[in-house]
Amino acid sequence: MKLSFSSTAWARLAGSAVLVGLLAGCSLLPTVPQDLQSTVQSQPPVELKNVPFFAQEEFYCGPSTLAMVLNHAGESTEPNKLAELVYLPGRQGSLQLEMLAAPRRLGYLSYQIEPKLPALFDALNAGSPVVVLLNLSLQIAPQWHYAVVVGYEPATNNMILRSGPKERELIPVATFLKLWERSKNWGFTVIKPGAEPPNYVNAQGYLNSAVALERSDIKNAGLAYQQGAKTWPTEPWFHFGLGNLAYGAEKYVEAEQYYQKAVGVYPDMADAWNNLAETLIKLDRKSEARAAINKAIAIGGSRVAVYKETAQKIQAD
Repeated sequence: MKLSFSSTAWARLAGSAVLVGLLAGCSLLPTVPQDLQSTVQSQPPVELKNVPFFAQEEFYCGPSTLAMVLNHAGESTEPNKLAELVYLPGRQGSLQLEMLAAPRRLGYLSYQIEPKLPALFDALNAGSPVVVLLNLSLQIAPQWHYAVVVGYEPATNNMILRSGPKERELIPVATFLKLWERSKNWGFTVIKPGAEPPNYVNAQGYLNSAVALERSDIKNAGLAYQQGAKTWPTEPWFHFGLGNLAYGAEKYVEAEQYYQKAVGVYPDMADAWNNLAETLIKLDRKSEARAAINKAIAIGGSRVAVYKETAQKIQAD
């Protein structure tokens, strides 16, 4: 688990001989890896100037970066409020898990981008600022820092960040990649669950975000599942998630419809057949429930014992 420490560290190090020394060691300054050079060369200029800025007080780079991306997404908040959700005084920083959980507690999706530069550019091109975790020091003595990437400037070959006390921090793309790779290129965006998923989002990542949101906000998770089902209608797990929410709300007719959609697009989804059987039991349609659970058992898998328990319920009745 990585921490964010002093937000003033970037201001102290950026552009100084210390940073140059850390990055260069006894060799040359960092360069863009060969496999990413075409990505950088083909990236047009982009700058999300409408991302609000909150200067990062010491140790508050986590709450400040969250305030920027959440306000950009439509949430009216400020770093001091968010500090209650993510700041750990004993650690003088914010853990990554807390950073991802805070938007969910406010009803938003935290979407982890793929850990690579093309994915970051895709998010920027779609209008989404990206929270990233950088290590401003050496791996043996890390100095973790959250920042918000808001653009890329080809003319100077610089990434554009909201970072530390600066609203528009320019950092060479090669240097940025070196600092970012030390967190294994960790980054995420904030998405409204009722909005159409941005084009940089993939079905699996969006589903993972919706499942995580369900733990703290069932209503907005439902909106995310609905958007997922609309965007990726052949992905059964969005229908399955909606079925589970309907079942939990004792809306069994609705739950049946969603489970039917799930097995309709993926007939080998044993869990959906099992849950459909459970729903049909609630609707007192035992013969149909028996047929559904038999399909689940025939498909099998690691949860076949659960399916057999469902079958026993039907027999007991």
